[in-house]
Amino acid sequence: MTNPPPPATPPSAEIDPMRVARAAIVAAIVAELALLVLNYVFNFFDITGDISIRRIFNIAREQSIPTFFASLQAVAVGLTA
Repeated sequence: MTNPPPPATPPSAEIDPMRVARAAIVAAIVAELALLVLNYVFNFFDITGDISIRRIFNIAREQSIPTFFASLQAVAVGLTA
């Protein structure tokens, strides 16, 4: 007589909150630095000469990628606080 196989256990995943928080903070800092560099490259060095590209990466404008990213950061802080 053979023994029946043991019951299967469902797979489990463990999430380390400190590791997730650290990764989110590092990603946000890298994104901020990238947007800052793009602002300098397109607005101060003016490598393209195209005004529409300059407007997209201009930190001082309301309708730009950096201000959209800042809004997303504010929403994320509001949801996690």
